[in-house]
Amino acid sequence: MKSYKTIVTALTISGMLVASMPALTVEAGLSVMAQEQRYKKTIANLDAKTVGLAKNAMKKLAGKDVELYGVEDGVDGLIFIYPKSGKAKGQVVFNQKTGKIYSAILYLTVKELDAMSPSYKNKALAELKKAEPKRAIAFHKVSRVMGNLPSNGVMTSIEGNDINVTYENDTLASITIQYDLKQVNPKMVKAAQQAMKNYSGTRNAMSQQWIRVYRSINGKNDTLSFQRTTSMIEIDTNTGKVVHVSSLDLMPTITPETEKKCKKISNKQISMNASVEVKQVFGINIQGYSMKRDRDTVIFHKKGAPTVTGKINMKGQFWSLSVTA
Repeated sequence: MKSYKTIVTALTISGMLVASMPALTVEAGLSVMAQEQRYKKTIANLDAKTVGLAKNAMKKLAGKDVELYGVEDGVDGLIFIYPKSGKAKGQVVFNQKTGKIYSAILYLTVKELDAMSPSYKNKALAELKKAEPKRAIAFHKVSRVMGNLPSNGVMTSIEGNDINVTYENDTLASITIQYDLKQVNPKMVKAAQQAMKNYSGTRNAMSQQWIRVYRSINGKNDTLSFQRTTSMIEIDTNTGKVVHVSSLDLMPTITPETEKKCKKISNKQISMNASVEVKQVFGINIQGYSMKRDRDTVIFHKKGAPTVTGKINMKGQFWSLSVTA
């Protein structure tokens, strides 16, 4: 690391040179000086292996080399490595304990993504036109992340006007489209309101306004989600049936103590609670279903019938319920 005297001398010389530099050179020099002052460490303070791994991670996201510069220390052995163009462009998080990349994110323009591969945008536009043929579509922001997928692959997110499209590696994973409530089919709104009344976790939240309504397309699943401050209702857009309800008011804070309380709840009590909720919310009679428990998750299954998955709190109440074919 440079000594204090060396840094002062360097800054003094830089100041003398600035006075005689052309305007563009001065701006470039000031930019470098700002970088020097912003970071206490740079990649020059890291070993070659760490720098190499960070560069490879960024290249995987950008499709080309990305110059790295600043370094900041995090907690628990993590360090943050930033592009020379600035923190707003992205970061690599390196775990010094494991010697591996923990995660990396890079923000791109749509033009930069097109230069890498136009198929991302083109496929997204094609699918959106199928789903929303009358909507004007314009993308304006792209992010690429690695470290969040079990496969250690890359997740790409393309954002537009109330639209988000995500890819897992090169496969289209999901499309999210946000709406104003007045744009939504009144039958869907009515179904969501009825689900709020039917589900015990949301009856006391009926006075809350819908704060977000959005459509999620994920493979064959196509749902419309209605969110209030502490609750969410999901409806299948094809059938108009409720497929998910959840309440943050009933959601527990998971601790060893709450897990112990959940374990003490009998299967009989859980089954009784579920039979009432599932019938009222989904119109499904779970008599004859098998029940499987794993910590706070409960799964009700019957061959040839829809599967119901729920999450319970320490009182045996279901703060989340979902149904799948």
